[in-house]
Amino acid sequence: MGQERSAFRSRRGRGRRYCFVSFATALAMLAIGLPAAAQADSSQLQITAMTYNLFQGSELTDAISATTPAALLAAVAKDFGQVQATNFPERAQAIAAQAESTSPDLIGVQEAALWQTGTPSASFPPPPATTVAFDFVKILVDALNARGLHYAPVAVTSNFTVQAPGLFPFGFMNVRLTDRVAILARTDLPVTISNVQTANFTHNTVLQLVTGPFTVLGGWASVDATLGGHTVRFVTTHLDPVSGTVRTAQAAELVQGPLSTGLPVMLTCDCNADPTSATYAVLRTAGLKDSWLQAQTGEPGFTCCQSPSLLNAASTLQSRIDYIFSRGGGLNAADAQIVGADPDSRSTPSGFWPSDHAGLFAELQQD
Repeated sequence: MGQERSAFRSRRGRGRRYCFVSFATALAMLAIGLPAAAQADSSQLQITAMTYNLFQGSELTDAISATTPAALLAAVAKDFGQVQATNFPERAQAIAAQAESTSPDLIGVQEAALWQTGTPSASFPPPPATTVAFDFVKILVDALNARGLHYAPVAVTSNFTVQAPGLFPFGFMNVRLTDRVAILARTDLPVTISNVQTANFTHNTVLQLVTGPFTVLGGWASVDATLGGHTVRFVTTHLDPVSGTVRTAQAAELVQGPLSTGLPVMLTCDCNADPTSATYAVLRTAGLKDSWLQAQTGEPGFTCCQSPSLLNAASTLQSRIDYIFSRGGGLNAADAQIVGADPDSRSTPSGFWPSDHAGLFAELQQD
């Protein structure tokens, strides 16, 4: 949807609360990776992080634009067919390769989709589809660990959930999408995870679909990570895909919510907002430093977006909307790298880009 290509994609220009946190509570004192430099000198805080929008597999443009029940049936089948065609299990291997090259301590991921299917029912509303087709969090963690890396999810926030029937060659099937953001942490070296928080935004866009009003519910996840005797609050989010006004209000919610702490903070996001936007200004005014600007002055740092097919031969990244911000603790970016943007990253058998976004890696340390 151009700068905002799909209302279900929280990108640049990509009420119920669903929070799955029981496992996160069990992991509240999880041991995760400690950077070697921090082990050598625990008096100085050093932390590495990555942010990655995984691409849920479809822009859902057909389902969004459907104006009749018959059109919706065809659209759901077409959109879910694209999810299958863009093959996240295959792409997860390429994303894992980017993590292997940088070994971040913490990873914030967006569009960490959960796709489920089910048999249509005569009841209305139909029961939720429960057969898991693609759990992007599990698939990515499995891909990371298959490379000898050691990561686990420590916070997962469920945002909007949408379900509709589709007419497939084999008949009718319900398709259900749950949008999520998640934080992954290394488990092979000692870092303590505590104060796991997940929440949805108060400000959200409401769309008028053929099925009725639909709230594009967004949210954030947060953990406190202690390493080398220092604690950092690490937050990830995916801001609204439709309205700049809503995005800016959500940024203000972050500033007043998880970012309102005396701890040093890191924010990883697909913020759907370029550096000239009011949304970006809210975050910078709150004292957040842009790691890319600190470490790569003069480079464009584009992270969005490839073709939804993920098969475009030349990269079409032309927007900088994915960020790693920091504030407090004397933290500054010593290094920042765009990952998954080079043609060599198309290491999948099908030649897909790892995602329609590039990832961003940053190394932060105290001066």
